[in-house]
Amino acid sequence: MSVPKRRIFSRGGAMAFGLLAAMASIAADKPPADPVVQARKLLHGGERDQAVRVLETAIETLTAKAKKEPDNADAAFQLSRVLAELQRDDEARKYADRAIRLDPKRPEYRMHRGRLLFYRNQPEAAMADMTKAADLAPDDPQYAIELGKLCYSLGKKTEAEAAMRRAIKIDPKSTDAITNLAYLLNDQKKYDQAGSLVEKLIAIDPGPKNRLVAGEVYKEQGKLDRAYQESLTAHKLDPKNARALGNLVLLAQMSGKLDERDRHRAALMKLHRQGTTKAPAFIRDEFRAGKCKVRVLEFYELKGNTPIKYLFEVSDEKGLPDYRISLGSYAMTNAVARETGMIKEGERMYHLDFYRERQHRTYGMFPKSPTYDDVKKRVITIIEGEGKPISGSTMPKPWFQDK
Repeated sequence: MSVPKRRIFSRGGAMAFGLLAAMASIAADKPPADPVVQARKLLHGGERDQAVRVLETAIETLTAKAKKEPDNADAAFQLSRVLAELQRDDEARKYADRAIRLDPKRPEYRMHRGRLLFYRNQPEAAMADMTKAADLAPDDPQYAIELGKLCYSLGKKTEAEAAMRRAIKIDPKSTDAITNLAYLLNDQKKYDQAGSLVEKLIAIDPGPKNRLVAGEVYKEQGKLDRAYQESLTAHKLDPKNARALGNLVLLAQMSGKLDERDRHRAALMKLHRQGTTKAPAFIRDEFRAGKCKVRVLEFYELKGNTPIKYLFEVSDEKGLPDYRISLGSYAMTNAVARETGMIKEGERMYHLDFYRERQHRTYGMFPKSPTYDDVKKRVITIIEGEGKPISGSTMPKPWFQDK
């Protein structure tokens, strides 16, 4: 699971659990046409400029209202929400503080400010606000869920588990709380407890969403066949679900079911051509080479001046990111290859590159795209120290580090 990014101007970063941008669903007393919800829908549809205009117009309207009604807590809160969406955090914090000062017992105000504090790297203050929000809404599981996600993102796993269990106690059928607790327990290798929660989840709702959760939980437990069957069921229930097809590609690859892998990948690529997928890439493979763990992304399209087809993210034996290897097809490389007659017009030159901090090494040039299986074999030889680069360079340290 990854932290949802700011929708208009991305904050980036990822962690196992993060704060959901869920204020739109929790906040009360909003106007019927919520500008944040409108903007996110527009952004999801690729209308970024229009999304920004919606937010800027809302800021003008809400600023005037907050000025005219300085004692209106909800006006201050709504203005803070819209400002935060555009990452105008100093202004957003000012109006969030005003809303809480005017009405300190509204849990949505506390949760919103907690989220702002989290993004401003003030974790303890964020925890205080999110804890207060959950205490102010003892009958609403969503606040406990968001507190649990924050705790987990801060490495407070015990507190995260307690918050999720608190949410389930409030609502035993909260699939959001059960899902997050299952992921959390799985991450701590409490596989039996996680498995029991997955079974409970499917009993509540056997639809595609919960089948996907089950598949992902079982994958992390190494139960690949069971994970594959759950993901296949999700796909059958929702054939246009890109997440289900992506999981099937990954699980088939990990299980050595290469015919099934190719069939599912073809279906996924078709969905992408139809405009169903929004992400630029999907997880193609996960494997170990030596003491390293490797995750592979495959990009749907070659776009821009430095497009990548496959990206191998290599972590060390402690699971920390170490280096990356990519099969790319850069515009500059292609221009030189065409000028020198290495490829014809309309063809592409591919190159296999290693990157670690300031180091760059090239391990191969290909006048046409090699298969994934061939690339994987080459990457494994590089990871195991057997591959020989054909060129390389090391960028100098910045002047302020060169001492």
